[in-house]
Amino acid sequence: MIAPYPEHEEQRVEALKRYEILDTEPEAPFDDLVQLAAQICQVPIALISLIDPLRQWFKAKTGVGVCQTSRDIAFCAHAILQHDIFEVPDALADNRFSTNPLVTEAPHIRFYAGIPLVDRDGYALGTLCLIDRVPRRLSPQHRQALTVLGRQVVAQFELRLHHRQLATQVARLKETTALEVRNAELQQARDHALAATKAKSEFLASMSHEIRTPLNAIIGMADLLQDTGLSPVQQEYVNRFSHAASSLLDLINDILDLSKIEAGRMELESIPFDLHELIDRTAESMAVRAHAKHLTLLAFVHPDVPTSIVGDPTRLRQVLMNLVGNAVKFTERGEVVIRVEPACDDERAGALRCSISDTGIGIPRDKVTAIFGSFTQLDSSTTRKYGGTGLGLSISQRLVELMGGRLTVESVLGQGSTFTFVLPPTAVSAAESASALPSIDLHGRRILVVDGNPVSRMIVQAHLSRLGATIIESQTGASALAAIDAARARHEPIDLAIVDSDLPDQHGMHLAESIATRTGDHAIPLVLHTAEVRRATTRSTDNVTIASYLYKPLSRKRLLSAVESALRVPAPPPIMQQPAPSQVQPSDPAPLRILLVEDMEDNRVLITLFLKAIPSRLDVAENGLEGVNRFQSGPYDLVLMDIQMPIMDGYEATRSIRAWEATEGHQATPIIALTASAFEEDIEKARVAGVTAHLTKPIKKQTLLEAVRRYAIPNPRKEAA
Repeated sequence: MIAPYPEHEEQRVEALKRYEILDTEPEAPFDDLVQLAAQICQVPIALISLIDPLRQWFKAKTGVGVCQTSRDIAFCAHAILQHDIFEVPDALADNRFSTNPLVTEAPHIRFYAGIPLVDRDGYALGTLCLIDRVPRRLSPQHRQALTVLGRQVVAQFELRLHHRQLATQVARLKETTALEVRNAELQQARDHALAATKAKSEFLASMSHEIRTPLNAIIGMADLLQDTGLSPVQQEYVNRFSHAASSLLDLINDILDLSKIEAGRMELESIPFDLHELIDRTAESMAVRAHAKHLTLLAFVHPDVPTSIVGDPTRLRQVLMNLVGNAVKFTERGEVVIRVEPACDDERAGALRCSISDTGIGIPRDKVTAIFGSFTQLDSSTTRKYGGTGLGLSISQRLVELMGGRLTVESVLGQGSTFTFVLPPTAVSAAESASALPSIDLHGRRILVVDGNPVSRMIVQAHLSRLGATIIESQTGASALAAIDAARARHEPIDLAIVDSDLPDQHGMHLAESIATRTGDHAIPLVLHTAEVRRATTRSTDNVTIASYLYKPLSRKRLLSAVESALRVPAPPPIMQQPAPSQVQPSDPAPLRILLVEDMEDNRVLITLFLKAIPSRLDVAENGLEGVNRFQSGPYDLVLMDIQMPIMDGYEATRSIRAWEATEGHQATPIIALTASAFEEDIEKARVAGVTAHLTKPIKKQTLLEAVRRYAIPNPRKEAA
């Protein structure tokens, strides 16, 4: 079925021509928007389609190779007749499209959804549309996202037109004197840069707020559901939509990070932090995912690496989490290894080399450079099988560059990859980097390390030999027993055995029993290296006692603690001060009186449910002006203040509250800002207005409760009342 022409078709076509966009080269802002639409709505094809008298032409596209089709068969020709999203759940079941060549032939459209791109004069120039090869329907969240992105496409049209008009004006000014031309060009360039920056900031702020706001309710309700009695099937459903919402939030955060870097607004901290602890925590965070795939995850920080360095621990951990997460994602069997070592080949003394290697699918040689691009993976099948946005490596590369390094990769297809970057010298003084590690003298100690993984044995060897121990390595249980027998024959008995639980020829516990049987009265203390977190009460069987457990992933701190415990190195007992007996039983704390100022009903309900977990009395205001009036009428221990509200926003409401407190001579009441904005300038604006703390939506229940407990202060006016 051919779509009829819209009313005022001639004027609509003239409006389209005014933008001078037909048959132009691809442009990054439009390409990014279709990529984002496809990612958010999880479809293989997304287009920015413009309708002229005879055809539909694609300004931006993903998932198709052609750049135009006839208007007679275009779904978008129907969409521009609508005022809202035009959705075709199943084209084969729709009489208007069932015989359409785009349905019966490539690209085999089954699902279509398009939002009209309406200019400032009300003419629909084309659509931002989504296409899938299977029937489906848009969720409410996807409809909202498509509407927001459609508005941003039109904003880019206007920005592009404004830029061309500026360029035309600049060209005309060249007829004046050289000085006048130069001044005009500088002014126009400045105006254009400011307009572009403002437009991009407004787009990012709009996208962040409009998507984070419904996500706050979704993630919050999932958080609450987790605390209810769910059947296994219900638990699975909740986990799945909670994971999906978290993935969408990760995508938004990645886009915001990338945009901050591109705009030059990403500033790194420079503070001392414990590098060894950061690497251990990163490995621990990824261990569950690695062990779920039966992968070995190892982290090795060379003993020569200083404990404390100066830098941005949050951004360094973000880079490591991205790289380790990718390594686990793209590895089906084998191992993932994190290494931090002195960069001996770097001309900068004290530089550190960080690498993450895996035994995964590898990267083709011709794709190595491309993987660092935004929204880029090896191919579409990689995205469908493994998921992800294609932003992690791009962000990691740019963060490493901000740190003064460069991210590189070496890979062999089918064998694995190694990502490497070098951190500039940033070590702090020895006095500042005092380590809390156990101090053990292992000189004269012979330690048997039984592990089928050579990297794991190397890590133990590197850490313990530095303390004077003699290390005997065995790969299997059989060779370990032979080593014990040989040591006894030489009258050089083994002092300690560290046994991996998963040996190539047997379980580590079976080997432990064999060692206990073999050594009899001269039992060797045993440390079992395992991924299974055991209870302290399950440290022995009928035949063997385990002196200490060493939990995976291996870290230097846990290794030394386990060895110290197994060898019973004496340590001073902690001094415990007995509390004085109390004659008075403490009473239950008085409920906190909290004022919530929030215009969104879903968020009001969510916060109300969250606060049921603590003794509290909650009053609610639906805008800033109502919140100020309620605050002045009664004392509160804490105010939860939304920022973007009608009538009076959170900034103005906070300033009004602080001014009233100063006039009345009252102590400042803690105010926590609740906002969907993640920009540092917005957070700073809230601080200047007078807020005490800032929470970014979506807000987890535990995060809110911890903030309430931390900042709420009993109001003396309430006590007097």
